[in-house]
Amino acid sequence: MAALKLMGRVSDAYANEPLGVLMLRLRADLESEQGLLRDLLGALDAPESQVAQALAWIGEQFARFKIGAGDDDISGLMLFEALEALAMGFFGRMSLFRMLAVVRESLPLDIDFAGLAERVSLHLEELEAARITAGRAALSSAVTAVSSPR
Repeated sequence: MAALKLMGRVSDAYANEPLGVLMLRLRADLESEQGLLRDLLGALDAPESQVAQALAWIGEQFARFKIGAGDDDISGLMLFEALEALAMGFFGRMSLFRMLAVVRESLPLDIDFAGLAERVSLHLEELEAARITAGRAALSSAVTAVSSPR
């Protein structure tokens, strides 16, 4: 949930720009994947863990205050942090789908987890390009600010 909200804030802040369009597309895929995972949990009769829900809420609160994007992100550092956090989450999703692909035959639903892992891998490449661009801009301006005479 935290990732969806963060992606929504970035897409709003960069609406009609390539980054905003990318966030909207990746967000739609993430929502679709969440539905598949909920279906799988339901088929396994495994309720969502209260601990997982609590951790998601804590992550959401952290993301709300620490990272994001918007008018107050003059240096671009908040955008870089947001993309950094999203990249870690995408890597985790890719790893989960790869593991589920290994045990797919023992699962009650026929979901192409290998295909999902590949799709997330491609998304991660796109996100990585955006992250590097944002990092270069943010960190270059930070270095310039530190090295400028006062």
